[in-house]
Amino acid sequence: MPSTTSVSASAATAAPTKANVFDMGNYTPVLQTVETGSTLPVPPPKPLLIAMPSEAGEFPVIIVLHGWMLYNSFYSQLIQHIASYGFIVVAPQASLSLSHSCTYRKLTCPSAGHYFSKAKRLTASLPQKEEESLESGAKGSMQMIFLMKHAHFPKHLVTIPANSILTERPCACVHVILIVLYTCAGVDATADIDAAAAVTDWLSEGLHYSLPAAIQPDLTKLGLAGHSRGGKAAFALALGKAATSLKFSALVGMDPVDGDVTGRQTPPKVLTYIPHSFLLGMAAMVIGSGFGELKKCHLFPACAPKRISHEEFFNECQEPACYFVVKDYGHLDMLNDDTTGIRGLATYCMCKNGESREPMRRFVGGIVVAFMKAYLPGDKSDLMAIRDGLETAPVELTTIEFLA
Repeated sequence: MPSTTSVSASAATAAPTKANVFDMGNYTPVLQTVETGSTLPVPPPKPLLIAMPSEAGEFPVIIVLHGWMLYNSFYSQLIQHIASYGFIVVAPQASLSLSHSCTYRKLTCPSAGHYFSKAKRLTASLPQKEEESLESGAKGSMQMIFLMKHAHFPKHLVTIPANSILTERPCACVHVILIVLYTCAGVDATADIDAAAAVTDWLSEGLHYSLPAAIQPDLTKLGLAGHSRGGKAAFALALGKAATSLKFSALVGMDPVDGDVTGRQTPPKVLTYIPHSFLLGMAAMVIGSGFGELKKCHLFPACAPKRISHEEFFNECQEPACYFVVKDYGHLDMLNDDTTGIRGLATYCMCKNGESREPMRRFVGGIVVAFMKAYLPGDKSDLMAIRDGLETAPVELTTIEFLA
């Protein structure tokens, strides 16, 4: 039976004694995009967003996998925070295509005439090939039927007045723009896992071509992290559901979800519901959001339902492992302050959120830094300081637990 250390969450409010990992680090981070069609000698198998220090040196590498139907660019502030502590962060862009099993999804709203009008005005501003068809029902109630003609939306900023119905009424906003995230049930994550494995294998052959000459990757110190369905993919990759030529030394699940919004597991199943059953062969950390299991409104389920999310992932980890749950913040609160386009607008509407994203993002960035420093370079001082309440977190934590 693994030994467990539980720490009072109130300890996280103690006064800091040194520089705080929840603030930006001493390196100046820069971003670089790398496309699959680039002229590099060895282009990547997937488009990449890379955050790295601008200063010369050799740095550990972390792969970060984004959540379902999101852009890797939505994590640019988070990965720059991590890079500012001397890491090269590689964020691949997974496919945004929907499954062939997608069907119509009917949604009802009791007072929807003005919602439907707003929906028509919104979609009229998009290119014709990217529109959603909206049909209204009879007898004063509304049925919106969202049919995706093309799943891959452009990064197109849709401007909505601050006093519009969409911002005043979150459920109306969900009705209008939450098309791609709730039209498909049971999406298979195998392609995402295989893509992450392909990017991992590419690192040793192609990453150095994508970096400035003064920036050298140290692939003997390789970490893996993922958010939401990307967290599922990260755990699946660590569990060997796809083979890789490189070995990971540390794994982070950022509010991981092993299924869909109905609470059902999706293939390939990762959770076994057997305590401490994960044979990872590396240290693991799980971060959970307090609001993730709560509904945004009555029309839609929670974004990270119980039994397929952070608590169960941690329950199945073996030592060494640690677990943090953030109170009063949501599943998507680690994203950039501003996320644009249809998908970006949806991130404000689909999940129950905290008051702002910055505190949650700073916490996730800082705790990832502390954990990766502990198990890549081997410096556990920041992680232990957080455990012992010697660093001030920008959020309140309801759970701090370690498997020693």
